[in-house]
Amino acid sequence: MQYIVSIFNSVFYGTAFKAIFQDGGEELSKIIVAAYARYCVSNPLHPDVFPAVRKMEAEIVAMVLKMYHAPEGGAGTMTSGGTESIIMAVKTYRDWARSVKGITEPEM
Repeated sequence: MQYIVSIFNSVFYGTAFKAIFQDGGEELSKIIVAAYARYCVSNPLHPDVFPAVRKMEAEIVAMVLKMYHAPEGGAGTMTSGGTESIIMAVKTYRDWARSVKGITEPEM
């Protein structure tokens, strides 16, 4: 239990630099906890089982496309974060470089 209290203190009193991105106060924390409690047993990687996830992802992508003034036919996708997001960004840039710049053997 002391370990959990220590983590809580480091997150909410500022000693966990850039490990947690949430500074919305107690009200936002309550909303996050309620959302987690409601959906923690689902696996959003299966939108066939949880169709609301597909709808939510489509709405988020549409909002971001609008926010960034995407051109006609613009598209987007969501990732689960972390490594997957980095890999998809690199793949997207690689595919773009191949089709636009003619780069067939990219290096990292």
